[in-house]
Amino acid sequence: MLFRAASDTASAITISAAYVTPVLAALGAAVVAALTAWGGYRVAKLRARVDHTTRDHSRIERLENRLDELESRLDAREDYIEKLREYISNGGPPPPPPYPWV
Repeated sequence: MLFRAASDTASAITISAAYVTPVLAALGAAVVAALTAWGGYRVAKLRARVDHTTRDHSRIERLENRLDELESRLDAREDYIEKLREYISNGGPPPPPPYPWV
């Protein structure tokens, strides 16, 4: 019996606890399942963002290393050009100063 009239109060309706408990348990399980799914989605999205950031970070490190190497080569060549120009302007005989193989 879902509803029954209270014997003491004419207009009071009581709901049997045998029906309320399973309904509340089902609703609770549905809420927990929804929150778990939403949390799983958020975790997956966060992991994807972390993976993307890690890939970006490693790419930036590789590019910075490459740039450092290229700048080092450029500095060595500029130093050689300066040394060679000074050597030539001072009237130095051949052969020129050794080339810095970097």
